[in-house]
Amino acid sequence: ESIERSGNKDIAKSLSGKVPGLIVNDRGGYPGDGDMTLLIRGKSTLGNNTPLILIDGIVAGDFSYLAPQDIESLTVLKDGAAAIYGARAANGVILITTKRGKSGAPKFNLSTSYSLSTFSVQPKLMSSEQFAIYNNEIAERHGNPLPYSQEDIAKYAAGNDPNYPNTDWQDVTFADYSPEARVTLSVSGGSDNVKYFVSGDYMNQVGLYDSGNLNFEQYQVRSNLDIKLHEYLNLGVDLSGRFGERNEPGVNDSYIYQHIYVNFPTEVGIYPNGLPGWGGENGANPYVMSSTESGFIKHIDNDLRGKFSFDLNLDWITEGLQAKGFAGIRKMNFDEKSWATPWTVYRYSESTDEYVSESGYWRQGNTSLLRESFWKYDELMLNATIHYDRTFDEHTVRGFVGYEQFSSQQRNFWAERKDFPSKNHPELFAGGDDQQISYGTSAEWGRINYFGSLSYDFKKKYFIDLTLRHDGSSNFGEGKRFGTFPGAAVSWSLVLWIGRTVG
Repeated sequence: ESIERSGNKDIAKSLSGKVPGLIVNDRGGYPGDGDMTLLIRGKSTLGNNTPLILIDGIVAGDFSYLAPQDIESLTVLKDGAAAIYGARAANGVILITTKRGKSGAPKFNLSTSYSLSTFSVQPKLMSSEQFAIYNNEIAERHGNPLPYSQEDIAKYAAGNDPNYPNTDWQDVTFADYSPEARVTLSVSGGSDNVKYFVSGDYMNQVGLYDSGNLNFEQYQVRSNLDIKLHEYLNLGVDLSGRFGERNEPGVNDSYIYQHIYVNFPTEVGIYPNGLPGWGGENGANPYVMSSTESGFIKHIDNDLRGKFSFDLNLDWITEGLQAKGFAGIRKMNFDEKSWATPWTVYRYSESTDEYVSESGYWRQGNTSLLRESFWKYDELMLNATIHYDRTFDEHTVRGFVGYEQFSSQQRNFWAERKDFPSKNHPELFAGGDDQQISYGTSAEWGRINYFGSLSYDFKKKYFIDLTLRHDGSSNFGEGKRFGTFPGAAVSWSLVLWIGRTVG
């Protein structure tokens, strides 16, 4: 409920400060950018420190995109509590379950939100007057001629001469606010035999560039069905899909930010007639670079997931016996088109009273460059468990044994061309044949896991819990692919009675 009430569109960010031992570090900032680090109990290795994330039992690389209204529960497992999940749980486990239908009439839920974001703090930059005074002081200390006269400084301070600008590159490049909107609609209900939860989610985010050319749009659908086929047999069919598109300017964000803070305030950002000024080296005007005048980067990200499960009650064999299993499918693809092209900036010529156009660029060679990339990932997960839960007088025994298998394939390739004759045709066929590059790889992985748990308690007072997992991974060489991960816990429930005598 606290996550649903949070105004943050990113669930992982909403967890910051709410879960003990969980460290959330956002290293991105662009809308739809998942460059975020999650650490449970801090770093544990020089390599990958990412926790294992499971959504309805299926492995997920991220959960930031989920609609908060779709989540039933979120659990963070640390230390020994995560041992049953084996080698991949070394950095902790985050378990997420989505909502399911309940018997009754259809229940509709509509959630909408609109928010405005801005910077919490920004660096204070020198004005052109301060910059001129500062550089004069440096020159004076070194015994060099002063670069700015008092008349120059006075004109910078007055700010009414376009030839003596006072440019705040932050103000020129950034908008005052970034709008974000989200709409989620769900319906749930069902009968004793069929229960359903169906939802749709739409999210739109616009970045803080004044151009508005930094944005992210996402559509998401989910359907969770529970079907009772027989007194002893239940089936589950869960389907979900996420379709996202992120658009960025053609210039790398680090290069844009670099020139916001190194360009001189004495350079023109935008002339009074609306033409963009030179800016800095190679025409690096952040106002232009943060727009599609410098090209664009389009990311299309699709993620399809399916889970087909069964729950078989075996009480007809012996009381407390149950069999469960599921097949999980993930199909993801990522398509990126990166188009970087020179842009046009202007210098004012006092002698001719004209604005002379020049070409600005950030890639070496001052030429257009197009790269198209594609990444595809498929995964199949099979899971089967047998459970036993029974109480004999004052003794309770619970346990399960299970088998799990993963197989996955990945394929990616990219192609690149330069020297396009026109900015109007960002397609590979239009590029030059010289220096064209292409590359591609493929890979596959497999895992087999055997696991089990046994719990015993006496009078709900004395408890023994044992877990064991035997993991095998294709990442290691033959003879070294399997590892065993045991866990044990013994506990005693202490009850204190506190009373008083009334006389």
